[in-house]
Amino acid sequence: MENTLSKYKSPKQRNKLDVVEHLNSLKEQKHSTYNSFYETCELTKEYIHEKYKDSVERDKHRNDFVPIYHEAMIGKPNAVNIIKKDIQDYLSKNGYSQIQFPSYYPTLVDAIYEVTFGWGPLAVFKYRPEAEGIKAIGVDIKLKTTSGYERLDFTFRNLQEVEEICHRLSNIDKYNKLNRFNSPELETRTNEGYRVSIMIPDRKVGEPSITFRRQIVKKPSFEQQAELGTIPKEAIEIFEILALLEMNSTIAGPPQSGKSTMLMTFLKQFAYSGLGTLYCEKNPEFIVRDIFPRSDVDHVLADGEEFEKIVSASLLRQDITNVLIGEIREYEAGLYRRASLQGIKKVSGTLHDSDPLDIPEILTSLYMLYNSISLDFNNVYRIFARNVHFSVSMSEISPGQRRVTSVQFYDFDSKTSELKMYKIMNYDEELNSWGFCSFIPERLKRIAKQTTPKEMQILQNKLSLLEKKYPMVKQEKVTIGHCVR
Repeated sequence: MENTLSKYKSPKQRNKLDVVEHLNSLKEQKHSTYNSFYETCELTKEYIHEKYKDSVERDKHRNDFVPIYHEAMIGKPNAVNIIKKDIQDYLSKNGYSQIQFPSYYPTLVDAIYEVTFGWGPLAVFKYRPEAEGIKAIGVDIKLKTTSGYERLDFTFRNLQEVEEICHRLSNIDKYNKLNRFNSPELETRTNEGYRVSIMIPDRKVGEPSITFRRQIVKKPSFEQQAELGTIPKEAIEIFEILALLEMNSTIAGPPQSGKSTMLMTFLKQFAYSGLGTLYCEKNPEFIVRDIFPRSDVDHVLADGEEFEKIVSASLLRQDITNVLIGEIREYEAGLYRRASLQGIKKVSGTLHDSDPLDIPEILTSLYMLYNSISLDFNNVYRIFARNVHFSVSMSEISPGQRRVTSVQFYDFDSKTSELKMYKIMNYDEELNSWGFCSFIPERLKRIAKQTTPKEMQILQNKLSLLEKKYPMVKQEKVTIGHCVR
């Protein structure tokens, strides 16, 4: 009787099970349609392995074959084309050229290459230039467009296939580490410049995930930022001047709000100024000197305490005038702090925060994550409050639509230990428009007078004109911080 009851399924449960079984059946039918294709992939892979193995055995003094094979794995075009020619030759010799293949690949040769040596179905990302990203969660695949992530109607065949792609991507760089015991996460870059993030069990529960992201803006400029609606056209000159001011700043907001592109746009204004600029980050989000060839930018990588203890020590030796930080986390905050104390003329970077207004407090909190025992919070806050001069706040107001929501100056009073914030530009979501305010603290005018007096005067004049045409609905001049001395 108990066994009978345990096997009983209510009509609602049976209906749910029928739907699941039907979907699984459709998925199996779709994959089985291409059984001949996948069999051909395996045969082609064996052929190429044997060909390169025999080539190495025949000519042991030449190392050409090994680099070709490895470079094809990481996507270098010349090596990929050599492997694809081998695939084409094998198909032609064996009469396999008419085999049916998944329609999301452009050709049979491309399909076999991606399945056997490339990214599998994630390679559809290459053929969708309008897409910002693609993501695999287990076997499911989602493409990110301007309207957000959309689930594609095809999947990986199984988790083993996803795990194989994770393994291939981890081999892009010999220094990459990916294993379930002590390195279950990896960030790397493909030869095409796509950023790749991987998580595997035991970080993930049961299944790996892979995320590709593409930089949509190839040649950053404030004109293009205005065309995209990130900033108003009337404010292009304001942002050009902000980028030239020899002051410390941040570009802050939640993930996917356009901060990194904005930082690159700022960098464009002084990349060829003749002044040494250091661009520092943990993982390369951009190859900066590809974007700004023959520029005055040194692009360096660091990790952990290296930001504050090693990189900062080399700034003066390398004649660095400007320091940009790809993403400010707890250790990078140490570089920001040290660089501003060493008299570096311009320190800037991106910062993740959902409400990025009291930037000195955010930087202090990050820095104290690894210095909480040896340092006093108020003393650290005082350093950041005195040395952060302005910030740009950003947000993604709808999928794919980034927007600068405000720009603010900071004024720290050393006598009262008060920090005041003055917004010079603010986005009103209800009115869908920007307002401006022309007030600039005297302390910042004094700082600018030493290095960029002309730019500060132009900024003041431009803000005054915009304030008359587009006044800020509510002028925000507020005290946001106070140090206990």
